[in-house]
Amino acid sequence: MFAVDRLHEAPKCNIVVTLVGEGTVDNEAAKNFILQRLVESPPKDSLGAERYPELKQHLVKWGGYYFWKQCENFSIDDHFTIIDDGKIYTEDDLKALAQKYVGLKWRKGKPMWDVVFVKNYEPKNTSGNCGGPRTACLLRVHHSLGDGYSFLYLLMEAIAGKEVISVVPNYFSRSLPLLFIYGITFPFRAAWEAAGLFVACLHSYSLRLYMNPDKKLVKGPDGCTMKVDSSISLPISLVKDVKDHFKTSFAAVQFAAMAGALRDFHLEKGMETPHILPCLTVLPYPGHKLYKLRNHM
Repeated sequence: MFAVDRLHEAPKCNIVVTLVGEGTVDNEAAKNFILQRLVESPPKDSLGAERYPELKQHLVKWGGYYFWKQCENFSIDDHFTIIDDGKIYTEDDLKALAQKYVGLKWRKGKPMWDVVFVKNYEPKNTSGNCGGPRTACLLRVHHSLGDGYSFLYLLMEAIAGKEVISVVPNYFSRSLPLLFIYGITFPFRAAWEAAGLFVACLHSYSLRLYMNPDKKLVKGPDGCTMKVDSSISLPISLVKDVKDHFKTSFAAVQFAAMAGALRDFHLEKGMETPHILPCLTVLPYPGHKLYKLRNHM
């Protein structure tokens, strides 16, 4: 799937994760910490092999497919950036940085991950006052390295040194006859629904989300047409309460929230809200093994 992405021109499958820590971070200490945890002494499996060798590998294409190849001249300096220009960075500034980095192209022959530390970050708390100086960290990776569960395990185990327990969601139950019917009809329903979604996309106003008054796509860094935004954090307990009330899945609540955000965008811009609003989001497969960087969908 990732073989169609233009890695070195205008990638569309980049991920930017934002972390915020209290106080300030020493430049050399932060770089040495990343070097020690991820490169020099990475976690190993029971056979003594590195769990995350892709962090020192790059992608090469052969026959239309990508394969991992060891990087011959790996250097932590190619993947580590400190932004310390004396400026006070706000939440809007952090969003702008995330939008910049999510569209940057990858260098040929280099592993596809970057760590960016932003000093003097001052977020606002719920009362509107600054909560004091913080250090923000932007972790940029390409989706071909792994899915959300894999990156979470990498951050918790390799960076924080904490154990992560894989939890399988407790879905609402269906009767055996319904499970049988869903199983045998799934190949046909999946093809029909996917085809209908792409047809709906061709006639949807959502294709005009990123167009300016001249009807031209608003391009970002390196010709990228991706946009970045964020909202306030919602407690997991709230999402679970909504899920249990409507007897649906956790993912369904997430999709409803995204659809609602797109609808609000239309209303804010004075655009007509379409009857069908296609929104494609691939979710990782829950409960898969976490000790390797993999995509399970």
